Amino acid sequence: MPVHRFDPTFPKPDRRATIDFMPGSDIPVLRQPFAEGDPLPYWCARPRIGEHHLYDIDLDPAEDENRLGGTDEADMVELLRAGLTAVEAPAEQFERLGVA
Repeated sequence: MPVHRFDPTFPKPDRRATIDFMPGSDIPVLRQPFAEGDPLPYWCARPRIGEHHLYDIDLDPAEDENRLGGTDEADMVELLRAGLTAVEAPAEQFERLGVA
C-alpha cells in the first residue's frame, strides 16, 4: 500500500497474529487482532464510528441530501449483508460493520 510518508511507523504483529485466508480464495493474510490500549495503525487514528452517509448520486450528484433512516438505508444494509455472505466474510466483519 503506498504511504506518503518518508518513514512510516506501523505497529508490529505480536503473538496474537495468525495466518488466515481471504474468504473465498487461497490468498493468505496476516490477521492481527487489536485490543483496547494497543497501538493502532495510522488508518485507525480517527475512526468515524456512527458517521454514515448514503446518497443517490443519480438524483443528487452534489451529495447534499443524506438519505439515512429511510427505506434506501435498509435496502443498502441488506445488500451489504448479502455481499459479505457471498464472499464468506467472517462473523466479526458483520459485527464490526453493524450488520450482524
